[in-house]
Formats: sequence, structure tokens, C-alpha cells
Amino acid sequence: GENFCPEYAEIFIRKWMIGAVAMWHGKHSPMMLVLAGSKQNTGKTHFFRYLLPDELQPYYAEAELTGDKDENLLMCSKAIMMNDEMSNKSNRDLATMKKLCSVQYFNLRRPYGKTSENLPRIAALAGTSNNIEILNDPTGNRRIIPIEVTAIDHDKYNSVDKIDLWMEAYHCWKGGEAYQLDQSDIELLNQNTEEFEEPSTEKELIMKFFRKPNNGESPQKMTNTEIKVYIET
Repeated sequence: GENFCPEYAEIFIRKWMIGAVAMWHGKHSPMMLVLAGSKQNTGKTHFFRYLLPDELQPYYAEAELTGDKDENLLMCSKAIMMNDEMSNKSNRDLATMKKLCSVQYFNLRRPYGKTSENLPRIAALAGTSNNIEILNDPTGNRRIIPIEVTAIDHDKYNSVDKIDLWMEAYHCWKGGEAYQLDQSDIELLNQNTEEFEEPSTEKELIMKFFRKPNNGESPQKMTNTEIKVYIET
């Protein structure tokens, strides 16, 4: 978008990582980091699969994130859970994912358990998508963090010591660095995610039949009803 901030990716990946550390220590972070882009084989999936060091690989999992009880139970024992198929998701699926982002505790029965219990979710959520239009409610979005990926420098990625990387995130969290989104973060998010919006029929019609006034040109004021009648005509 025209208000694009070059530091957008760095700011929000950093917040997501510090938020992940917070999740592992019982503090809630509702963000879901999504790498999106139509180019195939850019390494979006690889980015998440190898973000944890070798010693912590058993704490990484991939799932559909549909609200399934077994998946929810996994979210209470895995450090990162990633949906690698977001391109195929319906609006209902995306709404479910947004709800899962907000969940701090699941009321679940463990395998062979006799009673249900409140289990804390510790998994930080992530996703990849080959379709860039993944936001169906962009103005109300404060959970899904989409970042467009055209290429990843794999040599640089592989050269990063993942233990050092997560220790830095841990010390940032211990030092009190903010990972929750404040109002200015939400504004920055909305300003930089226009290309990720799934266009609604209403928006497409308005874009087709209306335009911004040129310099020196007076805008014509219309009510919602007048706009509707104009489009129908």
C-alpha cells in the first residue's frame, strides 16, 4: 500500500516471537504470523519448520487449526503450530482460526482422563498461504499478521543460530519489551495489509463506479441510500 512501512515485517515478526516466548511462560499472545505469496518454493513453510532449534523440534507441529479436540489438545503441548494450507480456507475456517488465536485455556479431557480440566494453550500460531487475499475483515483485524514473501535468503536464514535467536527473544520478554499490539501497532498493521484484503462485492462495486476527486475538483456528497441507488441504476 501507499503507506507501506519498510520495517513492518521486522516489527511484527519480532513481536510474534516475543509473544511466543510469553505463551510458553503462561502469558497470552493472540497473534498468528502468516507468510503469504503466490510464488512457489520461496521457503515459507521451511521458515517455520526450522525456526526452533534441533533440540526443540518435537515441540513443532502442523495442523489444520479447525477447532478439532485433538488439535486443541496439541496446542497445550506444542510450542509452535502451523497451518500450511491457508490458501484453501473458507471464511468460516478463518473465523475459527481467529477464535483460536484468542483462546488462553481449553476445557479438555486428556487421553484416558476421567474428567475435563482447563489446560493452558502454549502454542504460538503460524500459517502459510499461496493466496495473498487472506483477510476478510481487515479493519477489525488485530490477530492475523500477514507478511508477503517473494524470496527468503536461505543462506542467511540457515546461518542464524536458532538457540541464540530464541534466547534473544526470551531476554527481550524478560526485559519487558512489549509484544501485545497497542493502538499505533494496530494502525500500522491495517495500513500495511491492504493487499491482503479479500475484496467484498460492495467494495468492488464502489471501486468500479466511484473515484476520488482530482485536485481542485469538489467531491459530491451522497448518502448510503443514494450510493446504493446509483450503483443499481
